[in-house]
Amino acid sequence: MVKENIKLPVKLKAMSEMSEGQTKAYLLARIRNVHAKEWQYLLLAASDTNDDRVIRRKLLDAGVSRELSKDEWKQIYAELRKPTDAYFVFSDKPGYIWVNGTLCYITTNAQVIGEYTGCPPFPAPDSKAFTGDESSQGKLEEWQKNVAEPALHSECMVLALCSAFAGYCIYFTNIKSGGFHFYGQSSGGKSTVLLAGASVRGNAGIVSSWKTTEAACEETAEAHNHNLLIKDELKLLDKSPDEAARKAMDICYMLGDGRGKRRSLGYQKSPASWLLVMLSAGERSLGQHASDGGLERMKGEEVRLVDVPVDDNQEYGVVNSLPEGMNAGEFIEFIQNQCCQYYGTAGPEFVGKLLRKGEDNIRAKLAQLINKFLIHHKMDDCNDGVQRRIALRFALAYASGILAVNLKILPYDRKDIMKAVSACYCMAKKPVAVKKEGFFKKKFISELLSPNLLNVKSEGYSRDELESRDILVVTIKNQVALAVKKDVFKEALLADEKLLRQHDILFTDAKGRSTRQIPINGGYLSRRYCLKAEALRLFLY
Repeated sequence: MVKENIKLPVKLKAMSEMSEGQTKAYLLARIRNVHAKEWQYLLLAASDTNDDRVIRRKLLDAGVSRELSKDEWKQIYAELRKPTDAYFVFSDKPGYIWVNGTLCYITTNAQVIGEYTGCPPFPAPDSKAFTGDESSQGKLEEWQKNVAEPALHSECMVLALCSAFAGYCIYFTNIKSGGFHFYGQSSGGKSTVLLAGASVRGNAGIVSSWKTTEAACEETAEAHNHNLLIKDELKLLDKSPDEAARKAMDICYMLGDGRGKRRSLGYQKSPASWLLVMLSAGERSLGQHASDGGLERMKGEEVRLVDVPVDDNQEYGVVNSLPEGMNAGEFIEFIQNQCCQYYGTAGPEFVGKLLRKGEDNIRAKLAQLINKFLIHHKMDDCNDGVQRRIALRFALAYASGILAVNLKILPYDRKDIMKAVSACYCMAKKPVAVKKEGFFKKKFISELLSPNLLNVKSEGYSRDELESRDILVVTIKNQVALAVKKDVFKEALLADEKLLRQHDILFTDAKGRSTRQIPINGGYLSRRYCLKAEALRLFLY
């Protein structure tokens, strides 16, 4: 009989629960890693315990001592084969998870936030969502002083910070995934706004590019479940304007739906799923990208990722005021440097304090604060579903920011949150102002109004000759229209294309696209932008 060794370096702790999607049982052991000089958890497939050699190899690889006796190894084999009534759960992605009746949060680094009994949850062995991209540097107080406090000089930065906390709060609401896209032609700090938001949960490495495949985007979204997803440089999505517009629209819908496509079993057992808040930035709005691709931005997409303009006429770009002794460039550089020195402390601290409040209390408080924002902007009784959902995006950011203030994470007054988020909300819903003479280049307007334009029905012209003309006169629905080549139109347009729709100047096709096919005898010309001639003249004059 082998004498029991109470100092055995391997202890069986629990067996995995076989939840939906799990096809393999695992054991959870606690081992003494002699190399790290600490006790660690180790997952073992239940079938591994049938073979002593497999057990020994895996334990040695995990850091168990090579100096154990034969009797000790026999005890280890017996320990791992004994029955157990203890169980642990797997998580297929980061985010909130129930552990023995207690709500906890598991990070992308597989760290568990919250107080629980028994064994912690573990990433599912086949999960790709635990990317380990979150990190921290400095203390919370240093982040508050050097990042959060200076960010008050920028309403957009405050919105970004609030959105980061909203990523942790969206789970406690009925709001679907979505967020904000900051856009503007200037280099006035849009990427710095994203960097400030990222500092809540990590460093600049968590800011990803729009240039990605659909499958990779699904994986990235799942890895940011119950968190903040950040994408920069929308223009990198695709070289082709048409393809970029289509991809942007597809990604916005996919992110808002919260579920990816079902793929082959060999690739993915179940579709990826997520609930998140997103921040994005680019030189052009998503609406403008849709126009570039000859598409109309659908209402459902608009409420998923809301365009927030950065005022290019503002002297300081995204900055509304400046600290004494700094110019705009110096301030932006200062924020960038501080975000690279102090990051990743606010998010985990916020989640830990939030969980101690209890789920019911969190839900009730968020609902109260969301309604307060809606009432403030007279949107609580709004019957326009699109406008109300846009307002809800900002209301969630406001409510989450207030909770961060209440929990002593954001060093702001509550009025600072309302002021900044409200300012961004008003910018987002305000129609883009443009002078009539600012719609098109002057030379192009002269060409549009020329009496010598060729009518597509004119006899004696071949298809190639008609195709070569920049502007043709056509008839659509008994109205005279001016059919303009796509490249000519885009070159001449100075304003946002959606303004032409608002003033009922642009003919769309049956699918709502901005361009139409031009029928001629025996076929069609390539797609063109078609402007209602009379409506255009009345608007310009």
